[in-house]
Amino acid sequence: MKIGIVGATGLVGQKLLTLLENSLLPIDELRLIASQRSLGKKLPYRGKEVDVIPLSDRVFASLNLVFFMATKDVAKKYAPLAIKNNCVVIDNSSYFRLNPEVPLIVPEVNIASIKNEHALIANPNCSTIQLVVCLNALAKINPIKRVEVATYQAVSGAGRKAIEELKSKIRDYNNKIVFNAVPHIDDFDKSGYTKEELKVIFETQKILNQEFPISCTAVRIPVINGHSESISITFENEVNILSVHQIFKNSENIIVIDDIENNKYPLVEDCQGRQEVFVGRIRKDFSNPNILHLWCVADNLVKGAAANALQIAEKCFKQKIFGW
Repeated sequence: MKIGIVGATGLVGQKLLTLLENSLLPIDELRLIASQRSLGKKLPYRGKEVDVIPLSDRVFASLNLVFFMATKDVAKKYAPLAIKNNCVVIDNSSYFRLNPEVPLIVPEVNIASIKNEHALIANPNCSTIQLVVCLNALAKINPIKRVEVATYQAVSGAGRKAIEELKSKIRDYNNKIVFNAVPHIDDFDKSGYTKEELKVIFETQKILNQEFPISCTAVRIPVINGHSESISITFENEVNILSVHQIFKNSENIIVIDDIENNKYPLVEDCQGRQEVFVGRIRKDFSNPNILHLWCVADNLVKGAAANALQIAEKCFKQKIFGW
C-alpha cells in the first residue's frame, strides 16, 4: 500500500506515524505531507528520517489511502482532490462528519457501515468516540432512553500551542485554564450549547443510528492529555450492575477499573498512549433504578483520533473492503 498523511507534523499526525510503525497494513510507501511551513522537516519512521513534503494538488498521485489529520479547511479543499486521484480518504476533521453520504465510523461500533463505494470516511470527535464505545456495549443489554454526559477535556485537544501555553502559564500563573475548569470549548451556538457539545450530541446519534436524547457539557481542564467523561444513562429497564460489568469486560477495547474498596478507578494517567477506553465508578442511581452512572477516560490523541483512524483502515484491509 502507498499511504499519505496530511498534517503529519501535527500532534495527531505524529501519533499516527508512531502507530503505523507497528501496523498490519503492508506499507510500501509513506508520504508525509504538511503545510509549506514544514518544508525541509524530517520525521522518524522505522529507524529512518522521512522528508515532509508540502501540501499541493499533486501530492496524492498513486496513493491508495490518505489520512487527513489537519483542519476542516484543509479537508474541505484537498480531500476531494485526493478522491479524484483514486485515494480512499479517512478524515479526522469535523467538516464531513454529519454529511449523510459520509460514514462516521468507530470500528468497535459500526464498521459495517463502510461500503466499497465510500471513498471518504469521517473520524468522529475525540469525546464522541469514547462515549459511543461505552453506549454501544450497554445498548446490547438494555435499550437506552437518554444520555447525559459532562466531558473534562485536556488541552492537547486544542493542539500543541495550547500544551505549550499551559506549561508556560503554570510558571507565571497568568491564564484562566491554570487551576481552573472552563465550561467553554469551541464557539457558542444560539442554542446555548457550544459546537463541541453539539458534536458529541449529533455524532453519537449518527454513529449509533439512534435518536435518543443526549445532553452534553464540555469543560476544558488543566490536564496535558487524556479526556475524562462523567456519563449518566437512562435505560428502558432496570439496571443490573453485574450485567454491566460483564458486557464491558467482554467488549472490544474496553478496560474496566472499578475497585472502590482499594480506590481503583480510571485516571488519565492510565490511558496515556493506549488504544482502549477505560471505565469505572459504575453505579446505579439512588432515585431511579433505570439510571446508570459511570466514569470514562481515553487518550484523546490516540483512541480519540489517530488510533481510531488507523483501526478503521486496518479493519477495511482485513475485510478487503477496498481491495487493498
